Amino acid sequence: MKGLVEKEARDRAAGKNFKMQVFEEGDDSVATLTKGYAKIRSTDPKLRHPSIPSLMRQFTPAEHARFKQIPPHLLGDASETMKHEMLGQSVVYEKFADVGHHIGNSVNRFAGRPEVEMENRVAARFQEQLGLDREIAHLASSVVEDLQRPEREESRYVGRIVAVRKDVVVQQVGDLTGILHEAVSLREIPKLGQAVEIRYRDGHAVVSALSPVDALPAPLSTDTPAVRSAKQRFRTEGMVASSEDKSTFEALPRSTRMRM
Repeated sequence: MKGLVEKEARDRAAGKNFKMQVFEEGDDSVATLTKGYAKIRSTDPKLRHPSIPSLMRQFTPAEHARFKQIPPHLLGDASETMKHEMLGQSVVYEKFADVGHHIGNSVNRFAGRPEVEMENRVAARFQEQLGLDREIAHLASSVVEDLQRPEREESRYVGRIVAVRKDVVVQQVGDLTGILHEAVSLREIPKLGQAVEIRYRDGHAVVSALSPVDALPAPLSTDTPAVRSAKQRFRTEGMVASSEDKSTFEALPRSTRMRM
């Protein structure tokens, strides 16, 4: 990476536009990772070290798989280069698996065979990762796509209650992220649809009602490297486009200008 950092400095000094795509751990998106990602090319996305800004690294195959929502075990024991090759040519896994399932069932219908029931993969993942029973997993999968257990020692969660059962409560704390609260840990059970703050300390939680405004998610940061890069690119492209448009307009006959 040292050579790439030095190249960026040289290009900047020479007035060139080369700039590495470096992302922070708090960024909520990442640029495209292609099949040649293992080559460590200058324009490929990198991850900055959380405490030493001068250091950066490539994303691992496991991280690449998570970005593409592909189960890592499907990659087997292939080399890192081959894993990036496979992942870089892939599509979003779950959506493609759904398409394959429907194609298979269309063949079953054509052949007069019974269809294979569509598996709720989100619920199955909740069951496997969190050890939930089938009913709770299916309840949670109907309202969120990611589910976590709370940090019971000391933590705070703000959001709306999206599912309630006598023994569990699901609170939405992000776009499609939920926290699974056990009823025995709560001093009172919030109502479905209620905006609440749930604060844990030493295994027990206090529930406080919030106003609708307080329950809104915090606005996304507009000062991340990705946002700054996009703004700069927009300004640069806008200036070039404006200049070209003006030149084209000046070259047109006056009668054509009036019709425009």
